[in-house]
Amino acid sequence: MLAETLAGLAVRHGANKPPAYLDAYEDAMARRRNARVRLLELGIETGGSLLMWAEYFPHGRIAGLDRVLPAREMPDRVRMYEGSQDDHDLLDRIGAADGPFDFIVDDCSHRAEETAASFWHLFREHLRPGGIYAIEDWGTGYWPDFGDRGEGMVGFLKSLVDECGRNDRERGSWGGYSATQSEIASLTVFPGLAIVGKP
Repeated sequence: MLAETLAGLAVRHGANKPPAYLDAYEDAMARRRNARVRLLELGIETGGSLLMWAEYFPHGRIAGLDRVLPAREMPDRVRMYEGSQDDHDLLDRIGAADGPFDFIVDDCSHRAEETAASFWHLFREHLRPGGIYAIEDWGTGYWPDFGDRGEGMVGFLKSLVDECGRNDRERGSWGGYSATQSEIASLTVFPGLAIVGKP
């Protein structure tokens, strides 16, 4: 019998994830499915996605963070934390207790300021080398009524492209590669979803 896909698990557990995101996650995560991975999700809403991840990674340890926690029974391998995604002290406590993480999924505020604050802190301090960090729903940056400041999520995503091009920006002209390397190994952008790889 084939193991259930993320799409099937999302439906069964009531996880609010677009099918295209789940397909991208399958491509990025399937080879580690039976490993003892550690995953952190920012923004857990009803808790359905935590149950989805816990079942998808049967040997994994799952952590979730949100401002308001769902009143839902979770397996022992799943821990929930109450608070804000840009609270670095809280992120450090979560990282110390449940990290370092192989996968981090940001489905939280969808606002650039909070997203950038949690991304750079977690990416640098609590994501394993070779890990991936997913940023969901960056398209809110195109919504004028969403209330994000400045260039919003689209601007934040463009800053990640700039980081990928750090070598070329700092060199300024052709002449070989400098010693300065990007902190980002890969950046794959899908409609609404970005997956960032750590070297």
